[in-house]
Amino acid sequence: MTRHGASRALFALVAGLALSLPARADSRVRIVRLSFAEGSVQMDRRDGRGFEQAFKNMPLAQGTRLATGPDGRAEVEFEEGSTIRLVPNTSLEFPEMGTRSSGGKFTTVNMEQGEAYFNIRRKDDNEFLLQVANQQILLAHSSDFRVEVNQGSLKLAVFHGELNVSGSGAAVTVKKNETLSLEAGDNRYFLARSVETGPYDAWNSEREHYIDQYAYSNSYSSYSPYSYGVSDLAYYGNFYTLAGYGPIWRPYYVSPYWHPFSDGAWVWYPGFGFT
Repeated sequence: MTRHGASRALFALVAGLALSLPARADSRVRIVRLSFAEGSVQMDRRDGRGFEQAFKNMPLAQGTRLATGPDGRAEVEFEEGSTIRLVPNTSLEFPEMGTRSSGGKFTTVNMEQGEAYFNIRRKDDNEFLLQVANQQILLAHSSDFRVEVNQGSLKLAVFHGELNVSGSGAAVTVKKNETLSLEAGDNRYFLARSVETGPYDAWNSEREHYIDQYAYSNSYSSYSPYSYGVSDLAYYGNFYTLAGYGPIWRPYYVSPYWHPFSDGAWVWYPGFGFT
């Protein structure tokens, strides 16, 4: 066989093998974190132990349920900086959470009861679905909104962005500075072109300001795709360069004799350094 013929045969073999390989399946291995927990916050990880007290920085995977008590508040942070904030007496579940074969993230949230703030940073390949009071809420763009659920009744206030709501009644689009109300057992929507101030709006704004100040304002979050949780790193310490190692995170107010790797578990994160 000539060299040209051998090359053609090899190309055909490789192409045939590539076509015969199975398509890469979606992955359900994805973890987000509980970035804030105050008061009574409980988590059910579907491991047979039921609800247990939750603490800041605990991981949340697919199937996890999260609930706050009368004095509880919690915040869930996603990889791209999106957050969900639960006020007292609120419960929700994450029935679907994974990564598509294309690399895009998909998240489904079931909100069962209470009040929560959703600050969702939508990217082209990512999908976010909220199921609440027999309604499905999809995001057309990045959106900030507040959801209240009380015995099947729904109130949805949009601070920024645009939401598409569909269910047993006609589909409706809720835009910035609009509030949608739906009573339990009634398929009619009531759309008000205003948003009332809620008792926890100030707390939501305070948490958002914290993230903006300590994450997006830092130079290392702008060039790194691993900006997950960077607000806490910036709040509690900063990075410096250590000869032989590169960027190292150092907590504030430590002894001048403090040395990295001397306490705790240290891991190298691309785009940041050792933390």
